[in-house]
Amino acid sequence: MVKKFKLCAIGNHEKFNYYIFEKKQEVIIAVANLISGLLGSSDLPLFRDYQDKNKKWRMKKINYEKKKDFHEGFLSDKGRADIYFGDKKIFVTFLCSNRLRLKFNESLEPITYMPKPKKFKENGKIFRPNQKK
Repeated sequence: MVKKFKLCAIGNHEKFNYYIFEKKQEVIIAVANLISGLLGSSDLPLFRDYQDKNKKWRMKKINYEKKKDFHEGFLSDKGRADIYFGDKKIFVTFLCSNRLRLKFNESLEPITYMPKPKKFKENGKIFRPNQKK
């Protein structure tokens, strides 16, 4: 069984969807792979070239969990997606047709979960957000 990762929030407006995920390397790679597969765009780079002190070229694995205030974009004739890296979460925007957004949502369903909203007290009664009083 595949370990599910947390989808913190989701929203949409016309041809635009947004998602907020926990910031973990495996989450970032999974989301980026889904996006690039649907859009037919390039994959998220997992390694970068650098020159060591001896002027030799090396490859180093990119740790996206350490990236902060960073952006990675995906663009094709089918649409556009962007991943913004915050301190503890990643913010994903997806601008494309309704059909592709539905496909993306369907592919997220088996690998994500949304936490239950926290309870709060008001006048001695316990509620969850959006619960009728």
